[in-house]
Amino acid sequence: MNKRKLINLAAVRNDPEFYFRIGQKYVKRKCLTTALKFIKKAVNIEPYNADYQFNYACLLAELKQPEKSNRILLDILKNIDPTFTECYFGIGCNYFDMADFKKAREYFEKYLYFDPEGQFAEEAYDVLCYLKFYGEGEPEKQENNSIARLIAEGKQFLNQGLYEKACLSLEKAIEIYPELISARNDLSLAYFYCGECEKAISIAKSVLLLDPENVHALCNLANFYHHMERTELLSKHVKALENLRVNERDELEVLLQTLKKFGRHAAIAKLLVRYVKYEKEHKLLNMLAIAFYNVKKYRHAQEILRAIDDLFPQYRLLTEYINGIITDTLKGIREHSEFHYSDRLPKTLEEKYRDELLSYLRNDTNTFRKMWDNDGKVRSVVLYFLYKGEHQDRSMIVRKLMETGGEDIKGLIDEFYFGCSVEPPNVSHQTTKWPEEWHAVIDCAVNNREHIYSGDYRQELKGIWERIAEKLSGKREFYIKKVEIWAAVLEYIYCTRHFLNITRKKLAEKYGISASSISAKLKLLDI
Repeated sequence: MNKRKLINLAAVRNDPEFYFRIGQKYVKRKCLTTALKFIKKAVNIEPYNADYQFNYACLLAELKQPEKSNRILLDILKNIDPTFTECYFGIGCNYFDMADFKKAREYFEKYLYFDPEGQFAEEAYDVLCYLKFYGEGEPEKQENNSIARLIAEGKQFLNQGLYEKACLSLEKAIEIYPELISARNDLSLAYFYCGECEKAISIAKSVLLLDPENVHALCNLANFYHHMERTELLSKHVKALENLRVNERDELEVLLQTLKKFGRHAAIAKLLVRYVKYEKEHKLLNMLAIAFYNVKKYRHAQEILRAIDDLFPQYRLLTEYINGIITDTLKGIREHSEFHYSDRLPKTLEEKYRDELLSYLRNDTNTFRKMWDNDGKVRSVVLYFLYKGEHQDRSMIVRKLMETGGEDIKGLIDEFYFGCSVEPPNVSHQTTKWPEEWHAVIDCAVNNREHIYSGDYRQELKGIWERIAEKLSGKREFYIKKVEIWAAVLEYIYCTRHFLNITRKKLAEKYGISASSISAKLKLLDI
């Protein structure tokens, strides 16, 4: 045998389609055992091919192995293609053969629900009529909140780094209802963190079969390909991300994070220019200015910085720093280099200004007031750390400002307090009594946090909760019957303060409660 024939033989041995076609030929000849061997080879070479797996499952059913067949059919729906509705029919047939009529009826009904005019619709209707006529397989009522509970549980495990447990919960939810897109996205991440990268990719692709422009799935795939060093696929995929249009805030955050990771500054600028027309938020405008700088559109960057200065004077210290870098670059004092996306000053500079801040706070009230009125730099430093400093520093600043007095100061504190959830000076963590159920509310909200929430999420929630407790103290309506309701309320308030798009309906589904229960508590708070 010459070298050329050896190469061709090697290619055949790694060609799953070759084995699949041979298997199909043996099926036509009714040689099912032999057919199974060849189709199994195709499956082993390409395990995430839904057609190969489906034919393999059908052969197992023919060879009286219905339980194994069902495991494969469910695996197709969970991990490969949730739109492969014939799997429901196959599972129903297998359960019928096993005389498990309740399960058979459940899956025949699922098949007709998802594909009422499918290839096997007539047969499914016939079997259901038979089961109903003879009173077989009366379905058990599914608890309405069981899926929501499994999804919330899976997300909680994911956030806690318990990835194997997250997989189990999310798999159960998807098994009940395979078209759960958010659960699939979480499951793909859980598989990835468990080291099952191919499975993670398959799950992410399955989301795209349900929603071809799903931002979370597309971004997940880009990160998976990057991790696995699949350069060609990654390049193609990131180009597709550059042309996505997003409407939801959480989608925007995920897309921006991914584009930043791969240095797609022009795409970031294009995306944000469209978005900031409607949402004038410091974080987004700051990112847009940096994106313009990174693509050397310095004048555009300076225009954005001027807009930030007008809209958000509390961030003037940061704006001046970025503008200084642009000015130096334009003058040739410094070479252009990629600027890191951040809405904070560099650590060394922040430490320098923090020392200045502490010196301001040590002055007596009259001196501090004069500095506040006459020295713009003092005001900029104080405002920066008021909004970006550590919790302890922020509390000191609030107290000092309150001691100084004045209507302008009072207005500033009110604006800051309602926007950032810092406790007012007359509330002390040492004197505030925290009943056990208060901690349970905070823990519930934190366990269900989204990845895009800030690092001081728990601290902000505590500030919100203390304000609620202060406002409703002594009122008959202020009680905790179900921690999930108050946890949802805290998350809702947090999201509205940070301009994150959230609805009461979404929160109700997430926490397994009713939207009306959230609305009732918000009404109590006049929100």
